[in-house]
Amino acid sequence: MTYYSIRSGLKYLVLVGFVSVLVVNIVISLVYTNLSSKILSLIDVRTVWECTNQKSDYFIAGKCNNWTKQQETAEYKETEYLSRSVCLDAKFMPEGSMPYILLISFPGSGNTWVRYLIERATGIYTGSVGNDPTLHEGGFLGQLLPARSGQVIIVKAHEVDTREKLDGLVLLIRNPYDAIVSDFNRKYTKGNHTGLVPVQRFKTKDWRSFVESRSKQWGTLIGDCLNARTKNIHIIYYEDLKEALSEELKGLVDFLGLSLDVDRLKCAINVSEGKYHRPQRTLPFDPFTKKMRWQLNREINRVRELFINHRLPVLKTYQRNSN
Repeated sequence: MTYYSIRSGLKYLVLVGFVSVLVVNIVISLVYTNLSSKILSLIDVRTVWECTNQKSDYFIAGKCNNWTKQQETAEYKETEYLSRSVCLDAKFMPEGSMPYILLISFPGSGNTWVRYLIERATGIYTGSVGNDPTLHEGGFLGQLLPARSGQVIIVKAHEVDTREKLDGLVLLIRNPYDAIVSDFNRKYTKGNHTGLVPVQRFKTKDWRSFVESRSKQWGTLIGDCLNARTKNIHIIYYEDLKEALSEELKGLVDFLGLSLDVDRLKCAINVSEGKYHRPQRTLPFDPFTKKMRWQLNREINRVRELFINHRLPVLKTYQRNSN
Protein backbone atom coordinates (compact mmCIF):
# COMPACT_ATOMS: atom_id res chain seq x y z
CA MET A 1 0.00 0.00 0.00
CA THR A 2 1.48 3.30 -1.03
CA TYR A 3 1.82 6.43 1.09
CA TYR A 4 -0.77 8.25 -0.94
CA SER A 5 -3.41 5.53 -0.62
CA ILE A 6 -2.96 5.46 3.17
CA ARG A 7 -3.28 9.24 3.32
CA SER A 8 -6.44 9.18 1.22
CA GLY A 9 -7.96 6.51 3.46
CA LEU A 10 -7.29 8.55 6.57
CA LYS A 11 -8.94 11.63 5.03
CA TYR A 12 -11.97 9.52 4.17
CA LEU A 13 -12.24 8.18 7.72
CA VAL A 14 -11.92 11.67 9.22
CA LEU A 15 -14.61 12.99 6.85
CA VAL A 16 -16.96 10.11 7.69
CA GLY A 17 -16.36 10.64 11.38
CA PHE A 18 -17.04 14.37 11.13
CA VAL A 19 -20.27 13.83 9.18
CA SER A 20 -21.42 11.18 11.67
CA VAL A 21 -20.83 13.49 14.64
CA LEU A 22 -22.66 16.31 12.85
CA VAL A 23 -25.69 14.07 12.11
CA VAL A 24 -25.82 12.82 15.68
CA ASN A 25 -25.70 16.40 17.03
CA ILE A 26 -28.50 17.47 14.68
CA VAL A 27 -30.70 14.54 15.75
CA ILE A 28 -30.02 15.21 19.42
CA SER A 29 -30.81 18.91 18.92
CA LEU A 30 -34.10 18.17 17.18
CA VAL A 31 -35.17 15.69 19.86
CA TYR A 32 -34.20 18.13 22.62
CA THR A 33 -36.00 21.03 20.99
CA ASN A 34 -39.16 19.00 20.47
CA LEU A 35 -39.06 17.63 24.00
CA SER A 36 -38.31 21.07 25.44
CA SER A 37 -41.20 22.67 23.59
CA LYS A 38 -43.56 20.01 24.89
CA ILE A 39 -42.28 20.47 28.44
CA LEU A 40 -42.57 24.25 28.16
CA SER A 41 -46.02 23.86 26.67
CA LEU A 42 -47.05 21.70 29.60
CA ILE A 43 -45.53 24.22 32.00
CA ASP A 44 -47.38 27.09 30.29
CA VAL A 45 -50.67 25.20 30.44
CA ARG A 46 -50.11 24.42 34.08
CA THR A 47 -49.01 28.02 34.69
CA VAL A 48 -52.27 29.34 33.28
CA TRP A 49 -54.31 26.91 35.37
CA GLU A 50 -52.29 27.34 38.55
CA CYS A 51 -52.03 31.14 38.32
CA THR A 52 -55.67 31.57 37.37
CA ASN A 53 -56.72 29.46 40.32
CA GLN A 54 -54.04 30.92 42.59
CA LYS A 55 -52.57 27.49 43.36
CA SER A 56 -48.97 28.12 42.40
CA ASP A 57 -46.40 25.65 43.80
CA TYR A 58 -42.65 25.10 43.60
CA PHE A 59 -42.97 23.69 40.05
CA ILE A 60 -43.78 27.12 38.65
CA ALA A 61 -42.50 29.28 41.48
CA GLY A 62 -41.98 32.83 40.29
CA LYS A 63 -43.84 32.33 37.00
CA CYS A 64 -47.21 33.67 38.12
CA ASN A 65 -46.04 37.27 38.39
CA ASN A 66 -44.53 37.16 34.90
CA TRP A 67 -47.60 35.43 33.49
CA THR A 68 -49.91 38.02 35.05
CA LYS A 69 -47.83 40.84 33.59
CA GLN A 70 -47.97 39.17 30.16
CA GLN A 71 -51.74 38.85 30.44
CA GLU A 72 -52.12 42.49 31.49
CA THR A 73 -49.91 43.60 28.59
CA ALA A 74 -51.95 41.55 26.12
CA GLU A 75 -55.21 42.94 27.49
CA TYR A 76 -53.81 46.48 27.35
CA LYS A 77 -52.72 46.03 23.73
CA GLU A 78 -56.15 44.60 22.85
CA THR A 79 -57.86 47.53 24.55
CA GLU A 80 -55.61 49.99 22.76
CA TYR A 81 -56.36 48.33 19.44
CA LEU A 82 -60.08 48.30 20.01
CA SER A 83 -60.20 51.83 21.36
CA ARG A 84 -58.17 53.33 18.53
CA SER A 85 -59.06 51.24 15.50
CA VAL A 86 -62.56 49.83 15.72
CA CYS A 87 -65.11 52.42 16.83
CA LEU A 88 -63.63 55.89 16.62
CA ASP A 89 -64.77 56.26 13.03
CA ALA A 90 -68.29 57.20 11.94
CA LYS A 91 -70.07 58.07 8.73
CA PHE A 92 -73.10 59.86 7.30
CA MET A 93 -75.81 57.86 5.60
CA PRO A 94 -77.26 58.87 2.20
CA GLU A 95 -79.53 61.90 2.46
CA GLY A 96 -83.11 60.99 3.39
CA SER A 97 -82.28 57.33 4.11
CA MET A 98 -82.61 57.39 7.91
CA PRO A 99 -85.79 57.63 10.04
CA TYR A 100 -86.37 60.74 12.11
CA ILE A 101 -85.75 59.61 15.70
CA LEU A 102 -85.22 62.07 18.54
CA LEU A 103 -82.98 61.65 21.57
CA ILE A 104 -84.80 63.75 24.18
CA SER A 105 -83.67 64.59 27.69
CA PHE A 106 -83.86 67.29 30.29
CA PRO A 107 -80.63 69.37 30.14
CA GLY A 108 -77.88 67.90 32.32
CA SER A 109 -79.06 64.30 31.85
CA GLY A 110 -76.13 63.11 29.74
CA ASN A 111 -77.53 63.65 26.24
CA THR A 112 -74.17 64.54 24.70
CA TRP A 113 -72.53 61.55 26.38
CA VAL A 114 -75.22 59.21 25.01
CA ARG A 115 -74.76 60.67 21.52
CA TYR A 116 -71.06 59.86 21.81
CA LEU A 117 -71.84 56.28 22.86
CA ILE A 118 -74.32 55.82 20.01
CA GLU A 119 -71.78 57.01 17.45
CA ARG A 120 -69.17 54.63 18.84
CA ALA A 121 -71.55 51.66 18.97
CA THR A 122 -73.21 52.18 15.55
CA GLY A 123 -70.59 53.93 13.43
CA ILE A 124 -73.15 56.52 12.27
CA TYR A 125 -73.11 60.19 13.19
CA THR A 126 -75.83 61.77 15.33
CA GLY A 127 -77.49 65.14 14.73
CA SER A 128 -79.05 67.92 16.75
CA VAL A 129 -82.04 70.24 16.62
CA GLY A 130 -79.94 73.12 17.95
CA ASN A 131 -76.62 74.27 16.55
CA ASP A 132 -73.67 74.18 18.91
CA PRO A 133 -70.43 74.92 17.00
CA THR A 134 -68.28 73.77 19.93
CA LEU A 135 -69.71 70.26 19.67
CA HIS A 136 -69.10 70.24 15.93
CA GLU A 137 -65.51 71.25 16.53
CA GLY A 138 -65.27 68.51 19.16
CA GLY A 139 -66.13 65.75 16.70
CA PHE A 140 -69.94 65.69 16.47
CA LEU A 141 -69.90 66.32 12.74
CA GLY A 142 -73.67 65.93 12.35
CA GLN A 143 -74.23 68.87 14.68
CA LEU A 144 -74.74 71.46 11.94
CA LEU A 145 -76.85 69.36 9.58
CA PRO A 146 -80.60 70.05 9.23
CA ALA A 147 -82.43 67.96 11.84
CA ARG A 148 -84.42 66.14 9.15
CA SER A 149 -81.53 65.52 6.79
CA GLY A 150 -82.05 61.76 7.10
CA GLN A 151 -78.28 61.26 7.23
CA VAL A 152 -77.86 60.58 10.96
CA ILE A 153 -78.89 57.76 13.29
CA ILE A 154 -80.61 59.97 15.89
CA VAL A 155 -81.18 63.67 16.59
CA LYS A 156 -80.55 65.35 19.95
CA ALA A 157 -83.20 67.68 21.39
CA HIS A 158 -84.27 69.08 24.76
CA GLU A 159 -87.91 69.56 23.85
CA VAL A 160 -90.53 67.92 21.67
CA ASP A 161 -93.42 69.34 19.65
CA THR A 162 -96.34 67.02 20.38
CA ARG A 163 -97.87 68.00 17.00
CA GLU A 164 -94.83 66.85 15.01
CA LYS A 165 -94.88 63.32 13.64
CA LEU A 166 -91.83 61.27 14.59
CA ASP A 167 -90.51 57.88 13.52
CA GLY A 168 -89.33 57.21 17.04
CA LEU A 169 -88.19 58.75 20.29
CA VAL A 170 -85.55 57.82 22.85
CA LEU A 171 -86.29 59.38 26.24
CA LEU A 172 -83.23 59.69 28.48
CA ILE A 173 -84.16 60.19 32.13
CA ARG A 174 -81.84 61.13 34.99
CA ASN A 175 -82.47 61.80 38.65
CA PRO A 176 -83.69 65.45 38.55
CA TYR A 177 -81.60 66.36 41.59
CA ASP A 178 -78.43 65.33 39.75
CA ALA A 179 -79.55 66.68 36.38
CA ILE A 180 -80.29 70.14 37.78
CA VAL A 181 -76.86 70.32 39.43
CA SER A 182 -75.23 69.27 36.16
CA ASP A 183 -77.19 71.80 34.10
CA PHE A 184 -76.38 74.56 36.60
CA ASN A 185 -72.69 73.77 36.11
CA ARG A 186 -73.13 74.00 32.34
CA LYS A 187 -75.05 77.28 32.36
CA TYR A 188 -72.77 79.11 34.76
CA THR A 189 -69.57 77.98 33.06
CA LYS A 190 -70.80 79.59 29.83
CA GLY A 191 -72.04 76.41 28.20
CA ASN A 192 -68.99 74.30 29.07
CA HIS A 193 -70.10 70.66 28.79
CA THR A 194 -67.53 69.50 31.35
CA GLY A 195 -67.16 72.62 33.51
CA LEU A 196 -67.80 72.92 37.26
CA VAL A 197 -68.84 76.11 39.06
CA PRO A 198 -67.26 77.12 42.40
CA VAL A 199 -68.98 75.32 45.27
CA GLN A 200 -70.12 78.60 46.88
CA ARG A 201 -72.20 79.36 43.79
CA PHE A 202 -74.77 76.86 45.09
CA LYS A 203 -75.52 79.23 47.97
CA THR A 204 -76.51 82.16 45.75
CA LYS A 205 -79.81 83.55 44.48
CA ASP A 206 -78.90 82.25 41.03
CA TRP A 207 -79.07 78.70 42.34
CA ARG A 208 -82.41 79.18 44.11
CA SER A 209 -84.00 80.72 41.01
CA PHE A 210 -82.54 78.01 38.81
CA VAL A 211 -83.98 75.16 40.89
CA GLU A 212 -87.42 76.79 41.03
CA SER A 213 -87.66 77.13 37.26
CA ARG A 214 -86.06 73.78 36.36
CA SER A 215 -88.18 71.71 38.78
CA LYS A 216 -91.34 72.08 36.69
CA GLN A 217 -89.52 71.72 33.38
CA TRP A 218 -88.23 68.23 34.24
CA GLY A 219 -91.73 66.78 34.66
CA THR A 220 -93.25 68.77 31.79
CA LEU A 221 -90.65 67.53 29.30
CA ILE A 222 -91.22 63.89 30.24
CA GLY A 223 -94.99 64.37 29.93
CA ASP A 224 -94.58 65.87 26.44
CA CYS A 225 -92.42 62.92 25.36
CA LEU A 226 -95.03 60.42 26.52
CA ASN A 227 -97.62 62.30 24.44
CA ALA A 228 -95.44 62.64 21.33
CA ARG A 229 -96.81 61.60 17.92
CA THR A 230 -95.11 58.23 17.78
CA LYS A 231 -95.76 54.78 19.17
CA ASN A 232 -92.07 53.94 19.16
CA ILE A 233 -90.70 55.20 22.48
CA HIS A 234 -87.64 53.75 24.16
CA ILE A 235 -86.87 54.87 27.72
CA ILE A 236 -83.35 54.68 29.12
CA TYR A 237 -82.08 55.82 32.50
CA TYR A 238 -78.76 57.57 32.96
CA GLU A 239 -78.22 55.53 36.13
CA ASP A 240 -78.68 52.25 34.22
CA LEU A 241 -76.12 53.34 31.63
CA LYS A 242 -73.64 53.87 34.45
CA GLU A 243 -74.38 50.48 36.01
CA ALA A 244 -74.96 48.22 32.97
CA LEU A 245 -73.63 50.01 29.91
CA SER A 246 -73.28 46.93 27.71
CA GLU A 247 -76.89 45.77 28.14
CA GLU A 248 -78.29 49.29 27.77
CA LEU A 249 -76.34 49.91 24.55
CA LYS A 250 -77.49 46.59 23.13
CA GLY A 251 -81.11 47.55 23.77
CA LEU A 252 -80.60 51.00 22.28
CA VAL A 253 -78.92 49.68 19.11
CA ASP A 254 -81.75 47.18 18.70
CA PHE A 255 -84.39 49.94 19.07
CA LEU A 256 -82.59 51.95 16.38
CA GLY A 257 -83.05 49.01 14.02
CA LEU A 258 -79.41 48.11 13.57
CA SER A 259 -77.54 44.83 13.83
CA LEU A 260 -75.15 44.69 16.75
CA ASP A 261 -71.45 44.87 15.92
CA VAL A 262 -69.83 43.10 18.87
CA ASP A 263 -66.39 44.61 18.25
CA ARG A 264 -67.78 48.13 18.10
CA LEU A 265 -69.80 47.51 21.26
CA LYS A 266 -66.73 46.31 23.13
CA CYS A 267 -64.79 49.30 21.86
CA ALA A 268 -67.58 51.71 22.86
CA ILE A 269 -67.44 50.36 26.39
CA ASN A 270 -63.63 50.65 26.50
CA VAL A 271 -63.74 54.32 25.49
CA SER A 272 -67.09 55.12 27.14
CA GLU A 273 -65.94 58.21 29.04
CA GLY A 274 -65.25 60.33 25.98
CA LYS A 275 -64.38 64.00 26.46
CA TYR A 276 -67.87 65.42 27.00
CA HIS A 277 -68.67 63.62 30.24
CA ARG A 278 -68.68 66.03 33.19
CA PRO A 279 -66.52 64.72 36.09
CA GLN A 280 -68.35 63.71 39.25
CA ARG A 281 -68.04 65.95 42.30
CA THR A 282 -69.52 65.48 45.75
CA LEU A 283 -70.54 68.78 47.31
CA PRO A 284 -69.61 69.29 50.99
CA PHE A 285 -73.24 70.23 51.76
CA ASP A 286 -76.74 69.57 50.43
CA PRO A 287 -77.53 72.44 48.02
CA PHE A 288 -81.25 71.61 48.04
CA THR A 289 -83.29 73.33 50.74
CA LYS A 290 -86.39 71.82 52.27
CA LYS A 291 -88.56 73.87 49.90
CA MET A 292 -86.54 72.78 46.88
CA ARG A 293 -86.86 69.10 47.84
CA TRP A 294 -90.61 69.49 48.28
CA GLN A 295 -90.91 71.02 44.79
CA LEU A 296 -88.81 68.31 43.14
CA ASN A 297 -90.51 65.46 44.98
CA ARG A 298 -93.86 66.78 43.80
CA GLU A 299 -92.68 66.69 40.17
CA ILE A 300 -91.27 63.19 40.60
CA ASN A 301 -94.63 61.99 41.94
CA ARG A 302 -96.40 63.64 39.02
CA VAL A 303 -94.19 61.81 36.54
CA ARG A 304 -94.74 58.56 38.45
CA GLU A 305 -98.49 58.99 37.90
CA LEU A 306 -97.91 59.65 34.19
CA PHE A 307 -95.99 56.39 33.93
CA ILE A 308 -98.87 54.53 35.56
CA ASN A 309 -101.41 56.15 33.22
CA HIS A 310 -99.33 55.17 30.17
CA ARG A 311 -98.89 51.63 31.55
CA LEU A 312 -95.13 51.94 31.71
CA PRO A 313 -92.80 50.26 34.19
CA VAL A 314 -92.59 52.09 37.50
CA LEU A 315 -90.39 55.19 37.50
CA LYS A 316 -87.19 54.92 39.50
CA THR A 317 -87.33 56.16 43.08
CA TYR A 318 -85.81 59.60 42.96
CA GLN A 319 -87.50 61.31 45.90
CA ARG A 320 -85.44 62.68 48.77
CA ASN A 321 -86.48 63.32 52.33
CA SER A 322 -88.13 66.74 52.36
CA ASN A 323 -88.13 67.15 56.15
